[in-house]
Amino acid sequence: MSVPAWSLWFLLSALAAVAVVWHYRRREPPGRGRSALAALRASAIAVLLLLLFDPELPAGGGAESPGTAVLLDASLSMTAPGSDPNRTRWEEAVAVARARAGGGPVILFGDRPRVVSPAELAAVEPADARSLVVPALQAAAEAGVRRVVIVSDGGLEDASAAARWAPRLGLNVVPETVGRPLRNRSLVDVSVPAWAEAGQPLRIEFAVAGLGTDSIGVDASSGGRGMGRTVVGGAGAGRLAAGALELRLPASPDGGWTPIEL
Repeated sequence: MSVPAWSLWFLLSALAAVAVVWHYRRREPPGRGRSALAALRASAIAVLLLLLFDPELPAGGGAESPGTAVLLDASLSMTAPGSDPNRTRWEEAVAVARARAGGGPVILFGDRPRVVSPAELAAVEPADARSLVVPALQAAAEAGVRRVVIVSDGGLEDASAAARWAPRLGLNVVPETVGRPLRNRSLVDVSVPAWAEAGQPLRIEFAVAGLGTDSIGVDASSGGRGMGRTVVGGAGAGRLAAGALELRLPASPDGGWTPIEL
């Protein structure tokens, strides 16, 4: 809460206290304990006014300003090589986070947010399967922070959601990206029917993730022989691109399984 807001709260609380005292002296019948009752009522009004003003007490933050929090990506992708081939992204990010935090706590994010001291970062291994920053942004906002520095490799799973949430939370977000961009592609999900008849169409649906690429090719093969190929558009950071392949399986010579590789 700003200084003018605090000043207004003190003024209104003082006026309320004067009004309460006047009421008990002029309107209430005389009796014992009037002063205590007046004090309780004045205090209750002051507390109600304080709730209406909704004050926020900022938590200790980074070196740049008292209201700054440092958020550090602890997902598995941070183990990839950094800008310097002799250092990982995590090692580069820890150095940046310590400099930005200035001795203050650091909020790790990935599967879930958790707070650590800069000294504890030496014992932390980035092993989270996900890279979710929105819960960490919410935790920082609840602590009264107004500015956050996000140190990551840029592969935030919920980057678009974070861009929507930051203004709602009243946060000024400063990204700090470490490492070099990688052409990183992966097959995330595959869905196939429970069974297929030889010679009949077989539809395989899939989802892929990719960074630093505009398109992703997906090939289907069996025993080293190509059976089909399709190309889907590349997805942004933290997003998936869906696609499908339609194949016709030949009959297996021995009537057994027909392995398919994507």
